[in-house]
Amino acid sequence: MKTESFIFTSRRELTDILTQLSRMSIAAGKNYELRIGPAGDIKSVQRILYFRWLGDLVDHTGHSKDELHEIFKEKFLRDIYYRDEADFRAATDAGKKPEVSITRASEEQMREYMDCVFHEAANMDFILQRGA
Repeated sequence: MKTESFIFTSRRELTDILTQLSRMSIAAGKNYELRIGPAGDIKSVQRILYFRWLGDLVDHTGHSKDELHEIFKEKFLRDIYYRDEADFRAATDAGKKPEVSITRASEEQMREYMDCVFHEAANMDFILQRGA
C-alpha cells in the first residue's frame, strides 16, 4: 500500500476521506498509522494537491505521474523561472538547461504553475478539484 496524504477543510471533506479509508484493503499482520494534525506550510499543501492532480490525470491522459510532472515542468515552470529568476535566465541564454524543480518554486510561482496545470487539464476536458 502506498502512503496517502489527505487534506480537508470541512466536515464534509473529512467524511469523504473517512469513506475512502473505510474502503481500503488492510493486509492481515500489517500495522498502519493514521495521523491527524494541522496541515503543513502552504508550499507543502500546494505540493500535496499538485501530486494529487497528477494522480487524477493519469487515467485520463495515459501518462504516468512522473511523465506528467516532467511534461508540465517543461511546458510551464521553465518559463516561469526564466521570467522571474535572473540566474536561471542567464544560464538558459548561455545554452545551458538549468534544472526545473517545484521545490525551489516560491509560493507565488507554485500558484501560477498550478493554475497553468489546472487550465491545461480543462483544455483536455478534465476538471481538477481545487480544494485540497
